[in-house]
Amino acid sequence: MKGLKQLLFGLTTAGCLLMGSPADAQSDPYAIAPRPGHRISRDFFGMHLHSLVPQPHALQQGERPTAWPDGLIGRLRLWDCDVRWADLEPQPEHWQFARMDRYVQAAYQRGVPVVYPLGSPPAWASARPSEPCPYGHGCAAEPRDLADWDRYVRTVARRYRGRITAYEVWNEPHPSAQPPARPGFYSGNWDTLITLARRARAVLQQEDPQAQLWTPAFDGNPDVLDDYLRRGGAALADAVSFHYYGQTDAHVAPLTARLRAIMTRHGMGTKPLINSESSFGAPELHDGTPLDPTLAVAYTLRSLVLSAWSGVTASYHHAWDNGYSGMVSRRGEARPLMTPYAQVQGWLVGTEPLGCSTTRTSAAAPRWVTCHGRQGTQALWIVWRTDATQPVPYTLPNDITPLKIESTVPDARPSLIGRTVPVGAMPMALWSSP
Repeated sequence: MKGLKQLLFGLTTAGCLLMGSPADAQSDPYAIAPRPGHRISRDFFGMHLHSLVPQPHALQQGERPTAWPDGLIGRLRLWDCDVRWADLEPQPEHWQFARMDRYVQAAYQRGVPVVYPLGSPPAWASARPSEPCPYGHGCAAEPRDLADWDRYVRTVARRYRGRITAYEVWNEPHPSAQPPARPGFYSGNWDTLITLARRARAVLQQEDPQAQLWTPAFDGNPDVLDDYLRRGGAALADAVSFHYYGQTDAHVAPLTARLRAIMTRHGMGTKPLINSESSFGAPELHDGTPLDPTLAVAYTLRSLVLSAWSGVTASYHHAWDNGYSGMVSRRGEARPLMTPYAQVQGWLVGTEPLGCSTTRTSAAAPRWVTCHGRQGTQALWIVWRTDATQPVPYTLPNDITPLKIESTVPDARPSLIGRTVPVGAMPMALWSSP
């Protein structure tokens, strides 16, 4: 296998092959070093379920309860499913747990770990109850009385002790010195966010010591994570949570490397890094226009591979049953992502990642990404084209004699024509002897 390893890793110091300029090689976003000894497990595959328990008005509009996708969910994150603090305690001491009970119990029965994002207070508990927020008013502000926060965290932790395995401090906070004119999910300042994390940690240690506390689920600029860890958050967190939204899949490996560097700088280099939310297809992520459906599916599948190869501990898709990036529609119909997602999951579970590289024979030639792995007694090569959707002939290196070829393109039956096989934006798997 010496020739094949040279093809993939040996011809550049960056661990990639680019038959172009050295500058291209240094900036290749798909070059990932091998991770020998690590194997991808089922619980890498996290998910959000929005409609396991639909609201009555949604049922009247034709929405159907989501059937739990057995075998395809390794972790569950409870967001956008109407179990925020404002949903659980709409009035002081008036708790409504019926919906959350259903979610947590469904996951627990299947051995699926649950993470719950804390925060999003009801207006009565908010420091700024009239402030607009994504879910009405007041939900982006910190609690007016921190005793209400403690009681909220304590009530949830006590009720779900041993069944919710991790908590995030908040969803997508962007702390600032002054409340922003157009707040997102958090309009408080840094000191308050650290205080909320510290108090949540103290309550969890009393009520459910086995439960983890993750960082807030940050998004956007990684510097916000750096600030949080530097301000004391590193000592409070069992894992880092970050949202991996992007225009394409090219950001995945560079973002992971940057986050890992920040974690290492703050003494968290060996702790889990969680992509707690990501997807493709939302119009607001693409200048207000919907992403081409084929590219949305391709980017999702490729991001899974790149996340697993680059060292992300778990990746939560948003969401199984939403309207633009899900596996099923709100009415229960299968969408184009469902089958290839399950297929790629089958490729990855049990695989040992052995690096990714880019190949290109000339500046005008197609650019290919190849991720190499080992599963049992077979070698796995996952290949795709980055610069177009339509398949073009991909020439196999002489070292590879495929035992099996699998495509994520619906109804495709790929086969070799000489030493070539058509590959496009959708990933293809080549299985061979090691």
